[in-house]
Parts: sequence; C-alpha cells; structure tokens
Amino acid sequence: MRYWKGSIALSSTRDYPLLRQVLESGFVTHSQLFEFLKLDYCVSTRNAFNNRVLRLVKHGLLIRHERPLNREITYSISQTGAAELVANGASCSHATADVRCAHAQPSLYHWLDLNDVHLALKRTGTLVYWTPEMEIRSRNDLTEGGYCEIL
Repeated sequence: MRYWKGSIALSSTRDYPLLRQVLESGFVTHSQLFEFLKLDYCVSTRNAFNNRVLRLVKHGLLIRHERPLNREITYSISQTGAAELVANGASCSHATADVRCAHAQPSLYHWLDLNDVHLALKRTGTLVYWTPEMEIRSRNDLTEGGYCEIL
C-alpha cells in the first residue's frame, strides 16, 4: 500500500497505546514510557520502540523536551496527537500540557513522580485499576458533581 509523502499510518496496536500513555501521563520520560508499554505488552524491542517514538515526534504527534538536569528526554502529547486520540474515542479536557507557563517545571516533576508510583504498583502486580489524573481533571471540569470514587 502506498502513502502520500510525509503522511503517517498509525498502528492501532503500537502507536495508539503509546499516544494514549503519553496523554494519560502528562509528561513521561523515555524510560518510563518504554516500561509502561513493556508491562502492557505493547512493545517488542527497545530499538523498535525508539524508532516508533522518533517517528511520532517527527510527525508532530509527540513533543520532545530536553531536560539537561538528568539528561533524560521527556515527552508530552501535542495538540495534533491529542486531536488524533480524541477522534478515536479518547476524552479529555486537558489534552496537552503547556510547558511554557510558569508552573510547568513543578508540574513536570509532579507528572514524573506520579508515573514512578504508577510503575511501581504495576511492577509488583498490586495495581487493580489506575485512574489517570487527566481523567480526574476532566470529570471535575465537565461534570456538576466532580470526581467521586464510589467503593
């Protein structure tokens, strides 16, 4: 099958899970993203993962952030990536993280710390269900009663 030059065909089993994970994570480091996808059986090799992420960055679906402090690359979803996910059923009122605003740096570390907690629970097998912060924020903004977990 031939595609237009510069176009991208997204895989429902490889690209969309990766984009969804970045959306739900807010900000995510390269190694955190790989581990999330490895634990969910959505990635086969590190090399294939690296190529997939690079392809999504080049096509503007992911935003790559350089972090000179610990030298690890961090990603967030772009407006184009979020629009693609929304077009395929994802719902979120806070789809992109604006890294230019004054509170972006503390927010970035908050997201990365949440990812570490999520991964730690996932690794041990104690995680039953994870509600992403983006979903909680959306429920707070888009419903009258806000977010309330009923046990």
